Amino acid sequence: MRFTMFAVLAAALAAGLLAGADDAKKNSHKCPLEKIMCPFSGDCEGQCRTLCDKGGEGLAALHASVAAAVKSATQKDADAHVAGTCKAADCAECGKLNARVFGPAVKARVSARFGEMGKSVKHTVKDAGGRESQVECTFLTGKLCDECVKIMAKDALERLEDLRKTGTK
Repeated sequence: MRFTMFAVLAAALAAGLLAGADDAKKNSHKCPLEKIMCPFSGDCEGQCRTLCDKGGEGLAALHASVAAAVKSATQKDADAHVAGTCKAADCAECGKLNARVFGPAVKARVSARFGEMGKSVKHTVKDAGGRESQVECTFLTGKLCDECVKIMAKDALERLEDLRKTGTK
């Protein structure tokens, strides 16, 4: 009886430790903008975490949008550095693109939206028929704003083209 009770307690303790380890992994948070625009390293908390997560979402969407534009223009897939799929740790090419292309585009959008925080911001968009309408910007308040992604992509594509013209990539 004591052995059974000991085994049950040991199993419960082990399950608790494993669940605690899983919770620690879930709560551990690395800033997606750490080497791009975030001055901190490691875990973000509070408003900083919210802002960095939104910027990280924007960065991922920006990579996808720029990669799609490159593929459309060149009929070739964008390289892993442009597409944001490079898995190399501390990749020099990714670092250069983040410093010169993607980082400034995200930083400009986050800074613009952060300056307008608390205000109702609207974008003017055209529908398929060419009619203009106003849409609410949700960049910091909800779902990632498509218009903000388009603004960042336009900026990033211009910067990428400038890099290519100057002979550096």
